[in-house]
Amino acid sequence: DFWIMASVLRAASTILVAKPDASRTSYQLLMVKRAAKARFFPGAHVFPGGMVEKADADPRWANLLGNFQSQPIQSEDGESSPFDEKAHRIAAIRELFEEANILLSHKEFAYSRDNIDQWRNLVNDSTRFYDMFRSLRLTPALDALYPWAHWITPKVEKHRYNTLFYMTILDDPEAIAKADDVETTQFDWFSPKECLHQFSEGKISLAPPTWFILNELSSFPTPDQLVREGNLRKFGTPTVPCILPKILKEEIQVEKGRQFMMAVAMPGDAANGGDPQHRNRIVATSDEKDPGFHTTRYFWEREDVIASKL
Repeated sequence: DFWIMASVLRAASTILVAKPDASRTSYQLLMVKRAAKARFFPGAHVFPGGMVEKADADPRWANLLGNFQSQPIQSEDGESSPFDEKAHRIAAIRELFEEANILLSHKEFAYSRDNIDQWRNLVNDSTRFYDMFRSLRLTPALDALYPWAHWITPKVEKHRYNTLFYMTILDDPEAIAKADDVETTQFDWFSPKECLHQFSEGKISLAPPTWFILNELSSFPTPDQLVREGNLRKFGTPTVPCILPKILKEEIQVEKGRQFMMAVAMPGDAANGGDPQHRNRIVATSDEKDPGFHTTRYFWEREDVIASKL
């Protein structure tokens, strides 16, 4: 039974790209749609990201980055990840370029169509990402990334990831954003509330961590609030807790016309290290007549009361 077999925990990075409006009173987030054949949440709208590769920890990056201060990253059970945070940041920038055609650098890149297509194809081999920066005399803008969240895939899953989420603010990335038509098939710009509304209407699908983070972002409605909050967050501290959920399968009472699928017990829940009476879980349900992933809905169950849908 593969649910019982030990699975490898792989390091990953995800990046939230916020585009402010002209007045900087609101923003939209870049969401990419995973290809139907993707291994992890196929067809879902996600933030750009992917696995950290050995090339992201290549010692040659020091030639471009100098003594960038980095730190070890917690894996689980007190162990450290094989990659430090610098490698995670490089991976986030690389994946953003691969998936969405946006390059975070400290010098303006000559975005000719030929250059973009050539380098974007080449960096599918992660070892070429350093070569690209060296060739174009650019420096990856690691300091443009704000620590935001840290999630580890539940232990029962076959494919598991130790994922750091970053936030970055861009003024006008829409002119160069473009899906790669391999890992992603389209991109959209949504405000957090708009994205949640699209999900509640069944127009898009979201993974539980994405849904959770979007709800959290609704508390930071302006770009300046995002920046202030990002400056306060640091991996390995209570400002960015490491979230390792636990998947529950027991039946619970849900609304008429829907059926229970699963619950994701967050840290502090009775099923995940918390007090026996405490509830802190995301509950997933689906339409009884059509239990496909695209009809999935989530709601938050806190304490002993089921919260209204967010």
